[in-house]
Amino acid sequence: MLRDLRANRSWLWVFSALMTACAVIVSYGLSGHLSVPDVDWLADRAEAEASPDDPAQWRPVPSVALHGWLPESRRSSRNAFNVRRCSVRVSDILDMPPAVDDIPALDNPRCITPQQQRSLRPDDEVIGVTVGDTARCYPLAILRWHCVVNDVLEGQPVCLVFDPLSGASLGFSRAVGGDMLSFGVSGKAYNGVTLLYDREHRNLWSPLTGECIAGPWTRRAVIASFPVERTCWASWLQRHPQTTLLSRNTGIGRPYDLDPYAQVQRPDAKGTVNYWQDPGLILAPPLQPSPQGGPAPKTVVLALRPGSQGATLAFVPPAAGNQPLSVVREVDGSRLRITWDPRPASRTFTAVDERGESPRQVTCFWFAWYSAYPQTQVVYLHSSASGG
Repeated sequence: MLRDLRANRSWLWVFSALMTACAVIVSYGLSGHLSVPDVDWLADRAEAEASPDDPAQWRPVPSVALHGWLPESRRSSRNAFNVRRCSVRVSDILDMPPAVDDIPALDNPRCITPQQQRSLRPDDEVIGVTVGDTARCYPLAILRWHCVVNDVLEGQPVCLVFDPLSGASLGFSRAVGGDMLSFGVSGKAYNGVTLLYDREHRNLWSPLTGECIAGPWTRRAVIASFPVERTCWASWLQRHPQTTLLSRNTGIGRPYDLDPYAQVQRPDAKGTVNYWQDPGLILAPPLQPSPQGGPAPKTVVLALRPGSQGATLAFVPPAAGNQPLSVVREVDGSRLRITWDPRPASRTFTAVDERGESPRQVTCFWFAWYSAYPQTQVVYLHSSASGG
C-alpha cells in the first residue's frame, strides 16, 4: 500500500510539472514572445480599412501591433516586423498603402556609361556619389519607383536612398556590426520618413537619422552615412566625365518616363495633386509640425547632421531668383562652402570643406528634418550673399 501511495505521488508530481510548463508556454505566447499566426478578425479589419473605394489611398493609418508584431500592411494581416524591442511608440509607426517590398529595391544594379545612355536630358535630376576613384549617379526617374539601391562601389557595399515622402537623398554603408546587410522598403513610415528594413534580421531603420528603431538591433546599431549630391545630369557629367550611371534595364517593368508622385489622391478625395508642387500635402505627417515663422514645411533644405560639437544646421535657399550664390561659413571648426545654383542645367546645392568633402550633408524637406532634429539652427541664404 505504501508503494502504491508513493507511485501515485510520483504521478501527481509529473502531472503538476507538465501543467505548470503548459501554463508558462501559454503565458509566454500571449505576452508576445512567440510568433502569433494570422487571425481572421485582423484580416477582416485590414480589408475593411482598405476598401477599393477608399479615397484616401495615400493617407497613412496607424499599424496594429498584434502580440508584438506589425502586420505586413493594412491589407494583409501577415506578421511582418517584430516590435517587441522598439525605441519609439509603436502607435507612431504608420502603415502606408504599399506593403513590404511593394516598392521593390534594386539589388546588384546594372550600370552603364554616359555613351550608352539614351534617356537622360541635361536637366534631369540625379543623385551622385563618389567612392575612391569611382563616380556613379542614380537618376531620380528610376529612384522614384524603387527608393532603394543596394550597390557595391570600390568593393564597398553601399545603399543609395531617395525617399519621396521626405524628399531625402541619402547614402550609407551596408556593412553594419560585422554583417553585410541588404535593405528594402518596409511599407511603414515614422516621423515623416519611409522606414527601411534589412532582410537579414528584419530590423526597421530610419534612414534620416540612421537609427535602428525596431527589431533585434534596436538601440544597438547605427548605419554610417556618406555624402551624396542631388544635382542634374549635365552638371554631374561635366564634373565627373568618367561616371557610370544606373541603367533603366532594371529587370522590373516600370514606366520610368512617368512620375508616380505627379498625381496622388488628395486626402479629401477632391481630385489629384502633384506631391512635389502642393505645399500643404504631406503623405506621412511628422510627430511635430514645423514651427510657424520658419521655412515652409516642404522647402528643400541642405541640412548638416550633428558634428563633433553637436551642431546641426539647415541652409534654406532663396525663395526667389535664379542666380547662383556661394557662401562660406565656419561650422565645428571647419570652413564650409555652401553653393546654391537653381539653374536647370547646373542645379546644385552642396556644402563642402577645404578638401571638397561633406560627409554630413543631406537634402530633404524641412518638415522631416525639423521633426528629427528640432534643435536645428536655420540659416537663410540670400541672393545678395557671396563669400570668398
